[in-house]
Amino acid sequence: MIKNRYSLISMAARLFVALIIAALARAAFAEPDQACLAELDRVQARMTEFNQLYDQCRQVNIPLDYPTVTKTMLEQFLPLAHQDAEGVDTNRAHFEARDLQRSLDDAIAGMKAFLQNPSLAPDARRFVTGPIEVNGLSFIGNRVDHQGRHDRGPVFFCGYGHFDQVRTDVPKWPGYGVNIIQIELGPSGTLVGENEVSLKEAEAVVKVLDEAANYNVTVNILLSPHYFPGWALAKWPEVAPGGGNPGYCVDSPHAKVIMEKFLRIVIPMFKNKKALHSFCLSNEPNFSRSQDCVNTKELWARYLASAHGTVAALNACYGSHHAAFADVPIPGMDQPEFYDYSIFNEQRFAAWHKWMGDVIHSMAPKALVHAKIQLEMAVLSRWYHKSSWGVDPELFGQELDLNGNDDMVLEPEPRSEWALGWQLQNMGYDIQRSMAFKPIFNSENHPTLDGYRGYVAPEHFRTTLWQGAIHGQGATTIWVWERGSNPSDGIYGNVMDRPGCTQAVGVTCLDLNRFAEEVTALQKVKAPVAIVYSGTSIKPDRRYRRSMETLYTALNFSGIKLDFISERQLIAGKGRDCKLIVVPDATQILPQAMDALGRLRRSRLAIAGDGLAKDCYGKETPASQLDKLRLGALILDARLPAKKIQTDLRRELDKIRALPPMQVVDAATGKAIWGVEWLPARVKGRTVINAVNLLNKPVDVRILRGNRMLTATNLFSLGGREPVETLQPMTPVLATLGR
Repeated sequence: MIKNRYSLISMAARLFVALIIAALARAAFAEPDQACLAELDRVQARMTEFNQLYDQCRQVNIPLDYPTVTKTMLEQFLPLAHQDAEGVDTNRAHFEARDLQRSLDDAIAGMKAFLQNPSLAPDARRFVTGPIEVNGLSFIGNRVDHQGRHDRGPVFFCGYGHFDQVRTDVPKWPGYGVNIIQIELGPSGTLVGENEVSLKEAEAVVKVLDEAANYNVTVNILLSPHYFPGWALAKWPEVAPGGGNPGYCVDSPHAKVIMEKFLRIVIPMFKNKKALHSFCLSNEPNFSRSQDCVNTKELWARYLASAHGTVAALNACYGSHHAAFADVPIPGMDQPEFYDYSIFNEQRFAAWHKWMGDVIHSMAPKALVHAKIQLEMAVLSRWYHKSSWGVDPELFGQELDLNGNDDMVLEPEPRSEWALGWQLQNMGYDIQRSMAFKPIFNSENHPTLDGYRGYVAPEHFRTTLWQGAIHGQGATTIWVWERGSNPSDGIYGNVMDRPGCTQAVGVTCLDLNRFAEEVTALQKVKAPVAIVYSGTSIKPDRRYRRSMETLYTALNFSGIKLDFISERQLIAGKGRDCKLIVVPDATQILPQAMDALGRLRRSRLAIAGDGLAKDCYGKETPASQLDKLRLGALILDARLPAKKIQTDLRRELDKIRALPPMQVVDAATGKAIWGVEWLPARVKGRTVINAVNLLNKPVDVRILRGNRMLTATNLFSLGGREPVETLQPMTPVLATLGR
């Protein structure tokens, strides 16, 4: 009774504060923007014409999947834009009006063309609720087209996360052209007391799963171990120190008991639901403060014993004088021991995720699991707070069913030549799929920055999603389907504040599934080149990442697939499959990987800067071994701009016959194009070329085979008939070559 009384008082206090904040917010609203309101009124008036055309198309059975995306978006966003123009957020209202007007123009023009020539209307192919399997980089599922033809094949999943609105709008998702959402629950909402279980959150998830199945929407469930019960931390305070994210010592015995109890309650409630796509094991995981965990010292000593065998061998490696493995402290980044600690921490954290997956698989053997690792921090810069981040994409890829991540494609830097910041997604995805040939699931996709108040072109979102798929993405849920009100709240400025971007997501999802076989063929193109991905070098030297990005950029516009190859893969002999292996400024590398490079006979080697100069503990590579490798290699200077390095690399690619038989060239000069990523593939007896202009200006191109110009049409254009001549920034083209 006392507890309820204080709950009521607390609720009343929160309501009072909320009312005060709301009153202050209303007082802070700007005056209505009359010009913007007038523009929105014009959009509203034109909806009459739109609806008339829509009905005419429907009456004659013209496919309306694409206009329906516009219709759904307009019906939800037009009232929201009016509220903004009335004073809620006049800055955002101008962006919304701009997007709404453009979307309406395009849809009306498209439907008029369909009525004149119904064959121009694209026949979309959609996912149908049913079993989902994995085949290489692809999700395989049930599909149906506008004519009612059913089959089973590659499906691309695109949608949104992550809170209340995404659940509320489940009936709208088919209209928006998307087919997946991510929602969450965690142990604290289920294990509400030591001996008290609440099924409220789990039952709410079940309700979403049941509804989603009726709308051919699939659901990924984030199991949110970071929502750890407060009562458990109070009872076992030794669990709390350390961690990183989830924020506690995940592999302590008490923490594992809690997680397993939670999983064994909720997984049976979800596992047989038709709309279940997969489980996400952790959100932006890192184990950067594991050194503070009570069990770390013992586990660290055990690892050192297994890695070095004897204390004498350890001392010889480190140049130390330890009497026992237990005497070795947690090292700093500038110590040779740091390499061992990083590997120990990565193996430990991956093992915990594998344990969690194994618990799920013991109840649901066919369930798919992943963890949304942060590519920017975990994959391309694996240290934080002068300790190991604890995330190795290779281990996570091997131990889990999917390559999960949380990634971003942000606006370009000032004065950049690029239209968007594409490198992180490209490289991160290529690293993940090279480490484990499994679908990539970006379950917290950030195509823009939280709180960003500037305009984001719909093309930015389209390029992010389309190119993500080309580089191995099979599923994504975009952050975040909620309306923001404060630029500092982590919600503002994202996709639900940007109607044009919402439409771009739906159209791109429809296109990915309409051309699923073509995209799958592009994903499967064999890479003749591999860049060495050295976790050993990332740890101590950030120059390595800059060098890797420069070399990747220099190679990316050559019409070839780019792989990465890890030190473990080199040791296993995978280097034999590569025509060219490129070593960035990887100053440190495992001695066994160095030996593997030396054994290669048919693979050409390119080395940048001080690559291969030291081993994993910072000891100099024997001069004779290094000189022998460098003597026969192409030596590159990764301090130069990527555009200057491109010339040497293309010459090498041509020499080893790694370039494709056709070339996309600058129409004005006839020379290799810069800034356009392009890749050919064979599918259904024809050649298709994916091309996207990543520069901030249009470029005119030609496609040549030798000196002969080839004709090509853009399959995305109306009826797939538009010739490929000028590539606009951030506008992917799927070209098919004339016979």
